[in-house]
Amino acid sequence: MTQPLLSIQIPYTKEREAETANLSKELIRQIQESKLQQYVSFELDGRGKEVTIGEKRNDLYQRAKGKYAVQWDSDDWIHENGVKLIIEVLQNNPDVDCCTYEEFIDIDGKIQRSNHSLKYADWADNQDGFDYVRTPFMKSVIKTEIAKSVPVPFVRFGEDHQWSQALKSHLHTEIHIDEQIYRYIHRSSDFNERYGIK
Repeated sequence: MTQPLLSIQIPYTKEREAETANLSKELIRQIQESKLQQYVSFELDGRGKEVTIGEKRNDLYQRAKGKYAVQWDSDDWIHENGVKLIIEVLQNNPDVDCCTYEEFIDIDGKIQRSNHSLKYADWADNQDGFDYVRTPFMKSVIKTEIAKSVPVPFVRFGEDHQWSQALKSHLHTEIHIDEQIYRYIHRSSDFNERYGIK
């Protein structure tokens, strides 16, 4: 059996089952319409809050079937042709370490832009015309063998930045998509409820 090119991985909790189903439905639509079934695999982790998000992410990478892996959060969204764009880039750049792209951000209705790229030294604000810049992390497409070799910290939040900094020295080549592939949606009321903040 041929190895899939991309593992799309979604960590979620029981409270996010509806969002996970909606995102999965959209990703399946993209895959089927573009006839990408042989190139993409899905791995999900819906264990409860007794397991840290860092542990879920780490376990998902270890389970990845694809040559590359990306982890998208269940309550966010993807460009309507995002999967096809990523697959095309990976097919045309078969040995690249990571694939990065721009991000559309909606925080309580305030629209912002972020860029992920290996060219940045660290996470920062207001750089290159973006509200935020990020070194590659879980939302970026990472070669699976590299992702597996860098353990994700077993913490409940902040694992993305910690892992990004540990990962950076293992990445040497990048292909960047100048499109807002990822749509990050944050609502303070949901966040406060999730973490018990009054």
